[in-house]
Amino acid sequence: MKKFVCLLAVAILCMSFCSAAFADSTTLVEKISLQDLNDFLAEEGYRPEIKDDRNCEFKLKGLIVQMFLYDDGTSVQFHCGWNNTDVTIEDVNKWNSEWRLAKAYLDDDGDPHLELDMDLDGGITVQRLRNFMKNCSLFLDKFVSWMN
Repeated sequence: MKKFVCLLAVAILCMSFCSAAFADSTTLVEKISLQDLNDFLAEEGYRPEIKDDRNCEFKLKGLIVQMFLYDDGTSVQFHCGWNNTDVTIEDVNKWNSEWRLAKAYLDDDGDPHLELDMDLDGGITVQRLRNFMKNCSLFLDKFVSWMN
């Protein structure tokens, strides 16, 4: 009987490890806390720091970027801003007319900003969040090249 209980315990333990390994592809996340977002970014190799109750920041491609939570953690926004550039409103309008998924704007001081948003409504997988971060990196490269 002891052998059976031990084997059963080992089998259950193995199954729990297997289900955790597959959680990325099957578990849907509809809401994320700032701490969970911060932990995810750290696991992906970034060095995030929680700045206040709705955002964390880290360096990406040598630039300081932020991740904001909105709508009680049901949407995530990537953000990067610059100052002292020659970017005009016409430039920003051209960017926005040529690119989807990322938007640019000028703030009240005329400084450009780049943002990408992701809605978690209906649920996303962790892999989708990884893909979102890849898109953020890709559009950051494109925007920096475009400004130069």
